Amino acid sequence: MDKLLTRHQVLEITGISRPTLYSAIRAGLLPQPIKISKRCVRWKASELQAAIDAAQRTVTD
Repeated sequence: MDKLLTRHQVLEITGISRPTLYSAIRAGLLPQPIKISKRCVRWKASELQAAIDAAQRTVTD
C-alpha cells in the first residue's frame, strides 16, 4: 500500500508554498490530491516522487 502524505508533508518535501502547490497542481506539474473527506486530502507518495523525478529530468535535459 502506498503511503499517503498530508499537505504539510508535501510542502515540506517540495519546499514550495501552499499557493504554489495548488498552482503546480492546476498546471499538471504535481498530482491531484485524493479527497479522503470534505476537509481532508492526501497525496500518494509514489505519485509525488514521480512528479519530482520528472521535473528534475526536465531541468537537467
